[in-house]
Amino acid sequence: MWVKLLPLLGVGYLVLKRKWRPAAIAVACAVLVDAALAVPILGPQQAWQAHLRWWENQAAGASERILTRRDSIGEDRLTNQSPAILMRRLLTHLGHYPGCPWEQVALADLSAGQFRLVYYGVLGVLALGVLAVCRRPGRALAQTDWSTEIALIALATLWFSPVAWSYHSTAATPALAVLAGRKQPPWPAWTAVVLWLLAMVLMGSPLARAAGEMFWATLLLGILLVATAPDSRAGSTEPRRAVARQPARLLAVSESSNR
Repeated sequence: MWVKLLPLLGVGYLVLKRKWRPAAIAVACAVLVDAALAVPILGPQQAWQAHLRWWENQAAGASERILTRRDSIGEDRLTNQSPAILMRRLLTHLGHYPGCPWEQVALADLSAGQFRLVYYGVLGVLALGVLAVCRRPGRALAQTDWSTEIALIALATLWFSPVAWSYHSTAATPALAVLAGRKQPPWPAWTAVVLWLLAMVLMGSPLARAAGEMFWATLLLGILLVATAPDSRAGSTEPRRAVARQPARLLAVSESSNR
C-alpha cells in the first residue's frame, strides 16, 4: 500500500519511531520496485522524464487542478473519494455543470483562495490528529499499540492524497483486521463490519458518492480504531525489565524466609 499510494507517509512514520532500518528498507523497496518496472522498458533517461511528468501532472498537478480549475477535470469523477475532491464538491462550484451529480450536494460557493485555506486547514487538523495518536516513541509501545498505529497510517493514505479512487480503499483493510481482532468488547468489530458493508452498498448511489460516502466511512473507521484501542500502558523498556526480574526477586524472598 505504501508503494502504491503514499510511500512518504509510511516512511515518515518509521522515522518518527526511530526505526531506521525498516525506514531504509521501505525506501529501498519503493525505489527498486519502481526502477525494475520502469527502467528496462523506457531506459534511464525516459524513465526519469516519465516520473517528472507524473509528478507535475498527477501528483502536484492534481492538487493544483482540484484547488483552482473552474471547469470539470478528471479528478471530479465520482470514484474519487479524497477529502480534496469532496470539499471541492461541497464547498465550491468549481467543476460544476448543469445536471452534474455533485450539484445536489453543494453547501457553499467559496472562491479558489478561500477553498485553498479551508483545504489545508482540514489537512492540518487530520495531520495533528494522526500525530497525536502516533506521538509516543517506539520503545513505549506494546504490540496492540503498533497494530493500531500502523493500521491508522495505512488508512490515512486515503486522507492526504488528492485522489482516492475506489480501489484505493484497500488501505482500510488493516484497520478492519485490527478491529475484527478485538474480542472484548465485540461491538467495535461488528460496528466496523456493518459500517464498511454500508459504505460498499452506498457506492451504487451517485448522490452518496458525490457526498463522499467512502471518505466519511474511512474517517469513522479511523475514529473507531483509535477510540476502542486497548489502554496498554506499556511505558518504557525499564518497567518491562523490572517485571522480568520480579520472579527472581520473589524466589530470593522465598529462600530467605525458608532460612
